[in-house]
Amino acid sequence: MAAVATLGLALCSHPALAWERHDLLTRPLLARQHWLDAYRNILVEPATSDPSPVNPSYVPVYIDRLPGEHESAREILDRYVDEPAWGMDAGIHVSPWQKLDGGSRGYRQSYDYFLAGVVRVGDAPGRMVHFYRLAVADMKSGHTYWAFRNLARSLFYLEELGDPLDTQSFQYSWIWQTRFNAARLKTREINYRLAYDAFVQQNLESELKAGRGPLLEVLKDPPSMPFMAPRTAARALAEFSHGRAAHLLNVLDAFLPTRIQSATTVVRPTAAELDPKRAETSAAVLLQSTADSLQVTGGTVLSVLEMARKDFARAKK
Repeated sequence: MAAVATLGLALCSHPALAWERHDLLTRPLLARQHWLDAYRNILVEPATSDPSPVNPSYVPVYIDRLPGEHESAREILDRYVDEPAWGMDAGIHVSPWQKLDGGSRGYRQSYDYFLAGVVRVGDAPGRMVHFYRLAVADMKSGHTYWAFRNLARSLFYLEELGDPLDTQSFQYSWIWQTRFNAARLKTREINYRLAYDAFVQQNLESELKAGRGPLLEVLKDPPSMPFMAPRTAARALAEFSHGRAAHLLNVLDAFLPTRIQSATTVVRPTAAELDPKRAETSAAVLLQSTADSLQVTGGTVLSVLEMARKDFARAKK
């Protein structure tokens, strides 16, 4: 078993984002955060601090509003929650372990469990804490814009940990099924991740447009979670997600067409292949599994936002 696990550890990478479009799941969570209404006219500022101490070459971009203009806290959180996916973590050396996660981006944006959790590879919890601390420090120094922008970055890494496939992205049975072939194992993993990311995005977009749906409903009213420090919240969400990974992969086995389960060719699913109406029974189980993950992810995000509300208030005094 150890040899099998090592093969999986060495071969698997992270070809896609977890929830793909974080703004789609963050926007409903912000709806009842009324404390954000006190931050409606924030001055957009040039960068005041290095967003990542080991990637000084990353240059922050601005969406819609430029330095000298104004925007609200809600707009900042909504627009920049996906920023770490824009190149902040790509093409750099952060750890000798990053090859096991497909590079620096995969390493920073995941927290993989191997050998029954004995080996854990990835730095998503650390990145979440890093940007949360920057956010509080910026608020304390009077840089409100960067306080919320760094909070948005922090939420990105936290939300990544809500996707079970960012804690375990393959089944050990695949190693036998692919006859210990590294390329085949990696290809199947890529196909499952691309398909699941697209499935979640497609359904969230559809539900947001319609104003209703199982995924949107759990994001509108997630459960109350205990007050937790940032690192504790990140680790707790990762533990929950890892506990659901094997189930999600089994559900994807039942829902995905044979073409998508290929171990020989990377394929991108069509909208029709991901339509719940194509396989209603297995799609219903997949939607419920996703809703369960999003519900706990949403509750954890709200817990961290509550921490931010209190920490920001103290920082301003």
